[in-house]
Amino acid sequence: MTAEEIRKIVHQHFEAEARHDASAAAATYAPQGYYHHVPLGLRLEGRDAVAAGYASSFAAFPDSEIVNDGEAVEGNTYVHWGRFRATVSGSWLGLPPTDRRLDLPFAAVIEVRDGRMIGEALYYDLDTLCMQSGHTIEAVRSAADGIRRAAAAHAQPAA
Repeated sequence: MTAEEIRKIVHQHFEAEARHDASAAAATYAPQGYYHHVPLGLRLEGRDAVAAGYASSFAAFPDSEIVNDGEAVEGNTYVHWGRFRATVSGSWLGLPPTDRRLDLPFAAVIEVRDGRMIGEALYYDLDTLCMQSGHTIEAVRSAADGIRRAAAAHAQPAA
């Protein structure tokens, strides 16, 4: 794929995110694509899980916006960086809303192949996120651990 083809797919994804359209955002992923919150250790596997993750995020942060400060494309990899701005006005990771404002620097690495996003790895400072959100790191890590355990149990075949 060319750099322009990769940018087109990723920008289509960004437009869906800006509309808070979880299904359209997830539709830009390959069927077995993933979304990885690296600091939380949360990795959503498969388009349905990615869509559910976006829907949950849009509910937790209904006024969220991504401000992109830059981008680069090399091979099949698209990297962008900027700020995630939002108010924690819904339940996030099962934690209560705080109505606190986030202005969180981030970087994301997206792999694109055959016209679809294969996966996205999102990097940000967890301590900054927790301080801004009003939740302790311990509470956020515990909530993320609970989500990981529930996902693992759901993925296990019945005995």
